[in-house]
Amino acid sequence: MNGEPVPGTFAAEDELYGLGEALRDAGSESLNSPQQEQMDKTSATLQKRWNG
Repeated sequence: MNGEPVPGTFAAEDELYGLGEALRDAGSESLNSPQQEQMDKTSATLQKRWNG
C-alpha cells in the first residue's frame, strides 16, 4: 500500500461506472458501497445506460 486511493470508497463517479460495467461484462450483478446514496445513484445510472 502506498497511500493512493483505489477504486472503492473514494472512487469518482466515472470509476464506479467503469467498475459496474466490468462486473456486468464478467457476469456479476453485485456492486456494493458503504455510501448507500451514492450506490443507489450509480446503480440507477448504470441500469439506464444498459437498458437504453
